[in-house]
Amino acid sequence: MTDVKGGEVVRLVQRTPGGANAMGPSKPAVVGTQWISSPEYDYHYYFDIYTNWRTGEVRRVNPTDGTVPDLDAASGAGRLCAPLKPVVSQDRVDWGGGPSTLPVTARGRWALIQDRADPEKPHFRLFRCGSAKAVALPAGFTQPVLGDGWLAQARGTRVDLLRLADRRAFRVSASSWPDTLHFTHDRLYLRSGRGTPWRTVQLPNH
Repeated sequence: MTDVKGGEVVRLVQRTPGGANAMGPSKPAVVGTQWISSPEYDYHYYFDIYTNWRTGEVRRVNPTDGTVPDLDAASGAGRLCAPLKPVVSQDRVDWGGGPSTLPVTARGRWALIQDRADPEKPHFRLFRCGSAKAVALPAGFTQPVLGDGWLAQARGTRVDLLRLADRRAFRVSASSWPDTLHFTHDRLYLRSGRGTPWRTVQLPNH
């Protein structure tokens, strides 16, 4: 793993806590200040592997108890603020045959919950702490990405941004369709396909 300037921070060997049929973790997908998330597959199931890049610990997180993965927390998990809770999938199980929750992203006082398992036609709802009522998503935000107070949606050769505090809209141009978006430390990172360089966008603060 490197810092944003390309300097090596730590070097890890990925391991898997899966069963005999596990095919091993794929390339890391998301990194936090404590943990790295990597999708893993076996012959029947899909799940996420979490590696603490500071200690080398490897674990899975299945947040059926009201917690969600938090890559910045030493425990690897955070709790959704009331009255929100993860949605248990009706047709998705984990590698041990138990229930699995649909994807949840929790950032600060906001939570983005996917409430449909179909990867071809996902459906998302946005919530704010203290309320069970979903916050309306802008038109066209069909597969949004949640950051600290921001939403992003790739749309053709641009990325539409919504600042949740005042619902002010911004737009970032891209040379081609961005297929990967990540928020961290007041920045948006976007990439258009494997092997292409990451682009960093500083989020406006006014």
